[in-house]
Amino acid sequence: ASAATLCAVGATHLHRKELDEALVAYRESLDIQSELLGSSVSESLVATLSEIGDILRIKGDYDGALQHLLRALPAQVKLSQSKESPEVAVVIVLIAGVLREKNDYTGAIRQLRKALRINEEAFKSSSCDEVLEVRGKLVTVLTLSEDYCDAVEECEKLLDGETEQNGTRECASVGLTLAKFASILHRMGKYENAITAFEEALRVQTAAAKSRWNSMVVQTLEGYASTLDACGRSKEALDLLLESHKISKFLGRQDSLPEMRRLLGTIACAKLELGDKASAMEDFAKLFKHGKVDPDGINPVTVLTWKSAYATLLQSADDFKAAEALYKEVIAEDEQGNPRRGIFIRQAIH
Repeated sequence: ASAATLCAVGATHLHRKELDEALVAYRESLDIQSELLGSSVSESLVATLSEIGDILRIKGDYDGALQHLLRALPAQVKLSQSKESPEVAVVIVLIAGVLREKNDYTGAIRQLRKALRINEEAFKSSSCDEVLEVRGKLVTVLTLSEDYCDAVEECEKLLDGETEQNGTRECASVGLTLAKFASILHRMGKYENAITAFEEALRVQTAAAKSRWNSMVVQTLEGYASTLDACGRSKEALDLLLESHKISKFLGRQDSLPEMRRLLGTIACAKLELGDKASAMEDFAKLFKHGKVDPDGINPVTVLTWKSAYATLLQSADDFKAAEALYKEVIAEDEQGNPRRGIFIRQAIH
């Protein structure tokens, strides 16, 4: 098969999420191209190296991913005859993505800032798609690295760029960025400012969709609820969580989805905090059918917190057998990551 045919085969497998098969096809294509090109480069070579790098990133082979992307970068520079082309910036962003996955936030930020500068100079604009996309990634990594001041600064630039691009502030992209902005303010402990930003985000998202019943609002309501809860406004927080759940059901989201199970668990904990044990018990029962919950897509620590809370409710309802079974489950899982806490839970059972 030709290199082009193998790339097409790889793309088909990738579309089907058949990563191993895609990787085999792309690697065979790469071998053929490398043999034919020798020391020369081509757009196809750069694309193939980039695809392999991205697949390896998804598979968790970060060193392998970097190896291919760092080979793609000089090839693209040679092809562009410049270190400052938008095509070079694309490869740099891919490298930043791998560094982010490796938790090398400093390296990822450095690469993203480089790509951002290249795109701003190449397009002479701060509101084109290429600049906005990179700046959005930069905001995310700055937040992960807890560099909140820089994250806020870049988020404000992102908002200005999106507003300029759309010619209005009342658009979906601005609404989503406002919610991200509010979340950063929450992490900084600036709760009152975060509340203002969340309210503005909800207003913009509702205006953009011409309805409050849309998917953007769901996640924003959850973030807003978290901020209200941090301010001691637990009842208002629960009301927002219930509204988020109602909208999610209206949108046809199944209870089995990770985001729906996560939301239901958060609602159950909020009800328990407000003293509504009966309703909290009902919600936990939906989550823990047969005493178990599929943790896929949910932080394991969060699942352990739910199990502990549910076990406490079962114990208070004199269902000691079910409570003990759940406590033992918590011990077995918790001791894997935190043996000391597992001992404390065992002592509590006795």
